[in-house]
Amino acid sequence: MNAQANTTAALAITQDEQAKITQSVYHYLTKLHQDPQNNPIPNSSLMDLVFEQLDVSYPHKWRSAYPSVADREMWLTVWAERFALERIDNDRIKLALNQVERIKTGFVPTLDEFVRASRPVVDHAAAYAYALRQWKKRFDLKTKDDWDAHNLAYVKGRALWAAACDMQDAMDAQKEYSKIKLNWILVLDEMLARDDLPPVPPMERPKVTLTMSAEAKREHAQPVIGLLKPKYPDATEGELELMLHTVRQLYRSLRRAFVDIAPDDPLLKEWIVAGDAETVTRRALCVATMPNSRLMRCMWYTPQQMGLVKQVAA
Repeated sequence: MNAQANTTAALAITQDEQAKITQSVYHYLTKLHQDPQNNPIPNSSLMDLVFEQLDVSYPHKWRSAYPSVADREMWLTVWAERFALERIDNDRIKLALNQVERIKTGFVPTLDEFVRASRPVVDHAAAYAYALRQWKKRFDLKTKDDWDAHNLAYVKGRALWAAACDMQDAMDAQKEYSKIKLNWILVLDEMLARDDLPPVPPMERPKVTLTMSAEAKREHAQPVIGLLKPKYPDATEGELELMLHTVRQLYRSLRRAFVDIAPDDPLLKEWIVAGDAETVTRRALCVATMPNSRLMRCMWYTPQQMGLVKQVAA
């Protein structure tokens, strides 16, 4: 699992790098906007906007807690430092403001309460189930996985992948969620809070080297004889209903491309499992129109004649 090892190595960053990220976030939060003459506009930073919004939500109460300019500057420094450590960006600030507005208690929010309100509510169980499926696709079934094709709110694919790599043993053993719940919540929340995660690496597919014997080369030079009518008739409705949806879809696409293949041909499932369905379909549709093609259009050919099956000669 080289991809997993590479990701684990990429996740380890030094304290200096962490400090630089924190400093960058702090600058982003406290930077003042400028007027057309490039002069800084007072009280125009993102933290100042947070202050004003909380003042609107808690009239009199909020501003009375910070009556002087020094008090406000102290508030800005303390809150901005905590926001930077927590990697709280504009989206999380909006979320916290909405949460605070929705569950007003009559008291102005403390720093800890605001930070908690900025943390998105994540369905950890659903995230774990999705991660398990993608892990199994990549490392067990050797099929195409997609860590972003989900409807989980506030969960990015790279964070889900990083959490899965951190809990590789649980993924490999396909452990039940109840057995790893606490660890998974801690790990996933940690990854979701990070903005320095590498992207999900592409799958590593083994390279297949194709060779042809002298006899095969002579045969390849001869024209390929197709059929006006297919050897295998179209599948019946009953046979189509017994197929998996993906297999049925591939079968129909190949038949439209004049591929003479039976509905129970094991090649169909092999192409699906290998993640080659799209490639096989594309080649079948254009093989008769390719330059120097030995096939004729609108004639029926077997998958072997069309070159859809990879064969390695000894």
